[in-house]
Amino acid sequence: MATSDSFPLPFFDPHFHVWDMTAAGETGNVTKSGHDSSILFSPKGEKLYGKVEYEREYKSGAESFEHVGGVFIEANSVCFVGKTGEEITHLYKAEMKWVQDTLCPPNSGADKAKYLYVASASLEDPQVGEYLKEFASIPSVVGIRQIINFKPSWPRNDTLGELLDNKAWLSGFKTLADLGLAFDMQLNPSQFQKALGVIKANPSAKVILNHAGCPTMKDLSDPEIAENVYWKGMSDLASCPNVHVKISMLCRPDPENWDTNDITVNLVHRLIKLFGFERVAFASNAPVDGNDKWPATRVIDAFKRICSIYTREQQELLFAGAARRMYSR
Repeated sequence: MATSDSFPLPFFDPHFHVWDMTAAGETGNVTKSGHDSSILFSPKGEKLYGKVEYEREYKSGAESFEHVGGVFIEANSVCFVGKTGEEITHLYKAEMKWVQDTLCPPNSGADKAKYLYVASASLEDPQVGEYLKEFASIPSVVGIRQIINFKPSWPRNDTLGELLDNKAWLSGFKTLADLGLAFDMQLNPSQFQKALGVIKANPSAKVILNHAGCPTMKDLSDPEIAENVYWKGMSDLASCPNVHVKISMLCRPDPENWDTNDITVNLVHRLIKLFGFERVAFASNAPVDGNDKWPATRVIDAFKRICSIYTREQQELLFAGAARRMYSR
């Protein structure tokens, strides 16, 4: 008789992207999916990375885990460097329409995989309130992401500056919280304490930390930085019950062997201990990690090996249950 441990582990992927790098001709770098072809890339040399291409990532893992859906995370907050939110809000909307049509095509009938959406936004945009209300009215849109990594900065943020100090951005963040939308917060460890102040000022905001807080190997291995910046910040953030964390993109601190590196393996276990099984979720970051030789099945198999010490119930939280809870509305 089969035991529960012998069944494939359900995986609900809380962080993946899809896009179409086909140029839109007269509109320059703007693609059919509303993205910037000068910033994003063509996964495996293919310009289209949509539902078929994304779900194909999991075919080889069918025996060990079952892909049951996930959360699309916007990709536009790295695009269109130098443009203001007012200038590209129409592209944020184009991204979301294309993604929804791609992952849940009209007249597709019942679909085994279920998808939710985290949209792009420029919270510093003076008109962001009406924009957020529009997306808050769509049940499948569960949140907003705006990348805020500053020094080292992601593509747009040298121009935007430190958004955690921007009064207009802080006002937009409060509006988002009041509307019940989650905020996917991607930032650097050096920004943890500043973010903590924003989160404590908005206790109703559901905040989901991306990519384990985006540490570099120096953030994790330098004794002074690791304990006094990264882990002190993570401990403080974990003390806020409205903060969750997704563990992904560990190929950033260790591109080759993060799954066997004691430092990154310890990171996984220590974050679980800090936040608890109900506030930690594993994610693929497809197709980005795949571009760095970590396709989704390799990532998920690595997490499974690392977490083999946990019970089946605990693993089901890490691979599916916690993600579903953190993105519920």
